[in-house]
Amino acid sequence: MESSAAQRDAAASRDTDSADSAQRREMALRHVRQYPDPVLKQSALEVTEFDAELRALAERMFSIMRDAWGVGLAAPQLGLRLRLFTWQIESDDEPQALVNPVITWRSDATDVDDEGCLSLGELRVPVERPVAIKVTGKDLDGNDVVYELEGFEARVFQHEIDHLDGTLLMDRTDTDSRKQAFAYLRPKP
Repeated sequence: MESSAAQRDAAASRDTDSADSAQRREMALRHVRQYPDPVLKQSALEVTEFDAELRALAERMFSIMRDAWGVGLAAPQLGLRLRLFTWQIESDDEPQALVNPVITWRSDATDVDDEGCLSLGELRVPVERPVAIKVTGKDLDGNDVVYELEGFEARVFQHEIDHLDGTLLMDRTDTDSRKQAFAYLRPKP
C-alpha cells in the first residue's frame, strides 16, 4: 500500500537529499509489478518453509517498501505468489512481516478512505473497509501470531491481504471510481 501524500512528503524530508530519495523511490518501484501484470490478480500460495531464504526475502521487501515510500508490500507485488507481506506504518516503527495471514474477524462498522497502491502508480480511489479486524498468521520463524487492529493499520493489513488473494483496489471501489480508475490505467497512445 502506498503511503499518503503527507507520509510521502515526510519520508522525502527525512533524507538530507530529497533528489536522492526520489531516485531511490524510482529504483525501488522498478521491482514492483504494475497493473495489468497477471500475477497481481492471482491468489498466493501458503508458505511452508520458514528458513533463511524467507527472512532474506522479507529483508528485501522491507528495503523496497521503504525506498518506494510504501507502508506495506505484498510478495505478489514482486512477482512472487507467496502469502507474505511486510508493513511499517510510521518511519520510526520496526518493519515487520506476516506470513499466511487470515482475517478471522471484521467489525460491522466501516469507513471509506482513499487508498493508493505501489502497483497502481499515482491512482487513489475510495475504498470501504471494516474499521477493526483480527488477523492470525505466522511470523518469519513460523510462530503463531495474532493482531487486533483498528484504523489505518487495519486498513493496511486488509489492503495487503487483498493482494495475497488477487484483489486490487478497483475490485473494492464503487462503480464510478472503478470506471475512472480503469480510464486512468488504460495505456495512453
